[in-house]
Amino acid sequence: MAKHPLESAARPISPLQGVVIERVNPTHTDNRRTIVEFQNDGEMPFRNMKVIRINTPEGPEGFRLGQHYHEDRELFFLDKGDIDTLVLEDPNTKERQVHRNLGVNTRILLPANVAHLFIFTGPATLLAFSENPFNPANLVPYQIEH
Repeated sequence: MAKHPLESAARPISPLQGVVIERVNPTHTDNRRTIVEFQNDGEMPFRNMKVIRINTPEGPEGFRLGQHYHEDRELFFLDKGDIDTLVLEDPNTKERQVHRNLGVNTRILLPANVAHLFIFTGPATLLAFSENPFNPANLVPYQIEH
């Protein structure tokens, strides 16, 4: 059986190597509903699940969400709207990834210790899942300049 991208015998040089960002196609569609399975491999136990609704972005630079990292993995799923910019950074090496114009049905899997900044310029609904219940002590503030 193939290993999950976040499981490997050797620790990646950068946690950014374990980032997965992909558009997920509906599993089933009929005249009653559309089903989109964005996480069904059973590898990540969810103990914290939340819906983040971005109503009205603040100012021309948009609404900024994140500016931190955690010691556990996170999974995000964009249900409505768009993510204008997603900036990911390894706090140790400062290696950075910038992703733009992520649309509906985008799945984002972040390994532990990846700093993240989401920028929204319009209304959106983001589903967020993590391995552990929210604990402010596990949230490390991290300023990402963008």
